[in-house]
Amino acid sequence: MATVVDWPAITNQLIDEFNSEGYWSRAFPTLFPTGAGEYLAPRQRRLTLGQYSKHLIRYRDGRFAQHPRFRYFALNTMMRWRALETGRVFVKQRIGENHLSVEEPKEMVNRGDTSFASRVMRFSSSLHGTRQYWCTQRLNLAAMQEALGMPSIFFTLSAADTQWPELQDLMRHYRPNTNQDKPSESIKAVIQNPHLTDWFFLHRAEKFMRYFLQNSLGAVDFWARIEYQHRGSSHLHGVAWLADAPHSDKISSEWACMHSASESGEAEATSEQMRRAEDIAQEVYDFADALVTTWNPTLNETGGEGHMPRAEMHPCHKRHGDVTDEEQDYAELIANVQRHTKCSTAYCLCRAKRKRTSALAGDNDHGSENELQCRFKFPKVLSSRTHFELQDKQPELVTRRNDSRINGHNRAQLTGWRANVDMQVCVNAEMVSKYMTKYASKSEGMSEPVGSLARSSFSPLSVRSGGSA
Repeated sequence: MATVVDWPAITNQLIDEFNSEGYWSRAFPTLFPTGAGEYLAPRQRRLTLGQYSKHLIRYRDGRFAQHPRFRYFALNTMMRWRALETGRVFVKQRIGENHLSVEEPKEMVNRGDTSFASRVMRFSSSLHGTRQYWCTQRLNLAAMQEALGMPSIFFTLSAADTQWPELQDLMRHYRPNTNQDKPSESIKAVIQNPHLTDWFFLHRAEKFMRYFLQNSLGAVDFWARIEYQHRGSSHLHGVAWLADAPHSDKISSEWACMHSASESGEAEATSEQMRRAEDIAQEVYDFADALVTTWNPTLNETGGEGHMPRAEMHPCHKRHGDVTDEEQDYAELIANVQRHTKCSTAYCLCRAKRKRTSALAGDNDHGSENELQCRFKFPKVLSSRTHFELQDKQPELVTRRNDSRINGHNRAQLTGWRANVDMQVCVNAEMVSKYMTKYASKSEGMSEPVGSLARSSFSPLSVRSGGSA
């Protein structure tokens, strides 16, 4: 006999989400058709909310992961419960403030004293995703830089989530009746299985960084952060400290000082000074040439259009074992994922904030204010050799380049990761520190000021809701 579950009634009575058994199943009756498996139901082994949510997201039939709202409901619930628990710890640790009544903090806020609210906000650094959490990560990263020195390289790993055959095999295991050889079906599978896509990218990145950065490049340490684009695709930014890297920051600073002195005429022997500066910088040039390339093997020395390969199969869709011609495969990867072929206002074109001064003209002259320019500074000037240039009085490493649209990379990095990548040699400690701070402390959009949030918290419910409660 089939079990009949009554449709949940809609009433004006508030639900206690912490103690009401059936709260989850009544909120999502299609996901809990029999009411079994409820979080608050009696069970032999107690589960945390995180363990319970992870189990549901990974449930074998995929219905929880594919539901358009359940994942957000679970995350929101975990964040709110964790915030409440953190609040209880805050109160216990602030024994001297336990005597405060509701009226006293309210009076403090009304007279502009936000010290109490600020202490509460700083205590939230243990809550993942908050602005205070990312500020703590920035301080940790700054401590790494102080202990290890300036990082040797900055790198990026992007996802080819609709192309990687290993990920599609994983999708096929959960969706056996889907023909994922069709591009539309591959995209649909990625959208409907974000938990698999996210897990696969993280697993692939962890393995790749361990084998490529540590085993191949000899990295002594690295730091990385995963971000998500608006369409949901993940990408990773990171820095690494290599054991055999030169002291690029000291060398570039010395080169900049010598170059500035020779240009101003302060040096008695200008040619000798410049020659010495280039000799000092040669160690960085050799290191960069051995590690990073912006050279397209399908073009000639002057950047003339050669034969751009057109692959029958997208190169990211190939497994490593399917590659028979490594040179052809490398050329196809460059042509398909490593060239910034088109600029658009929807992606990279933006208004210039100030006039960009450059010692070189041509394609890299991005014009003056109010003119649209690529935020990645494409197309770039060709160069027959790797060298330093002064940009806004700061040394900038310009790599050997015959393609104005190619993105800097390491060949083993590109052919191993099999998706869009980026790699740059770090030469300016100040710029690297700013760049690292940007990625380490980037959080969600700016929330209201602490004072406004505090005043809102102490306001009557009828005022905040815009009417009667």
